[in-house]
Amino acid sequence: MDVLFEFINNYISYFYLVICIPLLIGVIKFQRLNYLQRLVFIIVLIALVNEALATYLRMRGVNNLWVYHLFVPCTFLVVLRIYKRVFEEVITRRVFNAISIGFLLFAVLNSLFIQPLDVFNSNTITVSSVLYILLSITYFHQLLRGTALLALERTPMFWLNTGVLIYYSGTLLLYVMVNYVAGLGETAKVSISLWALNILFNIILNVFYALALWVSPQK
Repeated sequence: MDVLFEFINNYISYFYLVICIPLLIGVIKFQRLNYLQRLVFIIVLIALVNEALATYLRMRGVNNLWVYHLFVPCTFLVVLRIYKRVFEEVITRRVFNAISIGFLLFAVLNSLFIQPLDVFNSNTITVSSVLYILLSITYFHQLLRGTALLALERTPMFWLNTGVLIYYSGTLLLYVMVNYVAGLGETAKVSISLWALNILFNIILNVFYALALWVSPQK
């Protein structure tokens, strides 16, 4: 585990370097961002604060896993708000409200009784990943069914949704592999390879965040 922690400490700087790109774009263009883009900017801020706090606690030798118990539900609510706005004509608000309440209830119960604050909340992450994937697939399905011609390269939601689908599909598989490796008692070298993939997926996601914030929405 010491080798794994050393790897994370050495390469977490790549995450901060990449996340600064959408953050900088969001700050420069904030006045010109539309409603959905500002929500993306909030997601970036939440991720930055989360990782900064987690890194600080890790460097002090303090268990930082409780941070992710807060990060996952907070991010989920903002992302769900985006899809709620996008699907407002096809999915009722009651459905999204039910999903929000149900997920929050599950996250709280998981943290209290199944995976306490000093344990990695893989259950909550897995459930949220499945929901993200379903929402992103639904969005692409709606695009295919739509009759209006959209300039997708100028559509922030297209870039965000693509990043969401790639990232959460990849990390869902990654967490399955992590649990499998842990069950086999494999070496830290394998764990490092898996966490390297996690960093790669984070970089990809933040690139799509940057694209979603950079483009000027079609009028």
